[in-house]
Amino acid sequence: MDNAIRVGHFFLRRKTVTDTFSSDEVLHLGDEVDMDEDVAALQTLVIMQEQLGLLLAQLRDDTLRSVAVRRLEGFTNTEIAQELAVSERTVERILNLIRGDWEKAISAASD
Repeated sequence: MDNAIRVGHFFLRRKTVTDTFSSDEVLHLGDEVDMDEDVAALQTLVIMQEQLGLLLAQLRDDTLRSVAVRRLEGFTNTEIAQELAVSERTVERILNLIRGDWEKAISAASD
């Protein structure tokens, strides 16, 4: 593909509709997308990547960032727990801390 770009650090979901069915196509890390066909989707992707970078930077330590990135990449809580050698409950607690931090950040940005 001459006019393509690689998808970034998270999933981009693209709706596919045909005469017979409708489905979601999930683009994964490293996939290439045609810029001519998906300009709006790519613009959205760039905005989302920028916002994600800001949110990740606001997390208080590397463990929180690591769990957040893995979860966004599609890892399950079980897989994250195994990789970090912690319990699933610890991963759930970390994810709750992340959600709380991000809710505060988003709330502060909208004020």
